[in-house]
Amino acid sequence: AIPLLEQAAEQGDPLALYRLGKIYRDGKGTPADTAKAADYFRRAIQSDRYNSQGPAEDLLTLPGGPSAADLKLVASLKDGTLLPPGARMVIANDLE
Repeated sequence: AIPLLEQAAEQGDPLALYRLGKIYRDGKGTPADTAKAADYFRRAIQSDRYNSQGPAEDLLTLPGGPSAADLKLVASLKDGTLLPPGARMVIANDLE
């Protein structure tokens, strides 16, 4: 399944990007890799900003916490209603 998802991800498919992020986050069928998971979640957000709640939530909750760039990416979404509970507060504090 991973090779097929990677092919779709190369074409910019947001669902494939999101699924690959989850696969690498959870280590299902491949060793867990937080950096790869974050990259796939970022790309999913960037490819479909209007349906980015899942990737945004997962990016913000990866082990080690989100980077400042990740916080800015999520904050740049169309509106704050896409953010998980408490994220608005975290973003507001980190961007000040």
